[in-house]
Amino acid sequence: MTGDAQAWNFACTLFNRTTPTLIATLPCAPRALLSALVEAHVVAVRPYNNAYVLCPECHQQHGLVVDLGVADRRAIGCDCPDCGIVTVTPDYRLTVEIDIKWLVAQLRLALDVSSDEAVVELAEGIWRIGTVLRQPVVLGRSVRQLQGRPALLAQLHDGAGRPVIVITPQPPLPLQAEPFDDRVVWLPLQRSFVFDGKRLSCIEPAVLRRPRGGDDATTDPRPVHGPFSEDFRWVYRPHGAVLLSPAQAAVMEVLWSFKGVPQRGELIMARAGLKGSKPAVVFKVKRENKDKAQYEGPKQVYAALVVVNARDGTYALRWEEDWGETPPLLRPLMP
Repeated sequence: MTGDAQAWNFACTLFNRTTPTLIATLPCAPRALLSALVEAHVVAVRPYNNAYVLCPECHQQHGLVVDLGVADRRAIGCDCPDCGIVTVTPDYRLTVEIDIKWLVAQLRLALDVSSDEAVVELAEGIWRIGTVLRQPVVLGRSVRQLQGRPALLAQLHDGAGRPVIVITPQPPLPLQAEPFDDRVVWLPLQRSFVFDGKRLSCIEPAVLRRPRGGDDATTDPRPVHGPFSEDFRWVYRPHGAVLLSPAQAAVMEVLWSFKGVPQRGELIMARAGLKGSKPAVVFKVKRENKDKAQYEGPKQVYAALVVVNARDGTYALRWEEDWGETPPLLRPLMP
């Protein structure tokens, strides 16, 4: 991992915390990254003026801050219960935290959010930072925080069924399942954005690309990429067209780019801007949606078009030689 990547991972860790972090408590590795982050205005360093401070001798107990003399009022000590009075240097009381204004501004630039849109704090540690492709973009300090506020996300959905884009740090422990339903596009900060020492750039997931078609199959009733529409949202078959969700379309677009060559599931999901290692997850039909055509259709498309090698963990499209030709041929895809 490069120095910039390490610095960005550390910055995301700081953003996940709701309180400033004492620099003296940091291990050597992250402490060495601070100068670059301070220079780029990613983080802010401020004095810690609490009446208690962590003992610089044992690093186990907190002690009352005491004045060590009248001559130099900056000379203070920590009255540690175990070590007694230990001198504390001024820099020992410095804290670091992410600069929220810098983070919001950089994310808006990276996502091409209009400067006319205002930033709104929806709740403590949750901000609406704008819209992308008419989809609201929400920034939160943690996945758990937003999972606990389903009503807040529900209020942001519009009548057109467009998903909400949620940006949070990647949790330190692996998630057992997707944190949100298919009405949310989740962009983990560490995976979806890169830091080059000065600014952030978005590793543009396919789900955020400007659409070239629409949600109406009649806007372009002709397949462009094999059986897919130009934006991969529609799959055409003799029995009718099937509409894919943005996440499902992103997976299919990535699979299409490899032209039938098997690839690891982790790579496909990462290229699509999604979490996990199994593309089938985004095509899974929930119990309450069983037998509903709009959910069963994409699952049938996946089963018909994707070749899965479970032993090797690879996935590929059932590639037809003339799919690269123009115009593509429309053929039966499913029984």
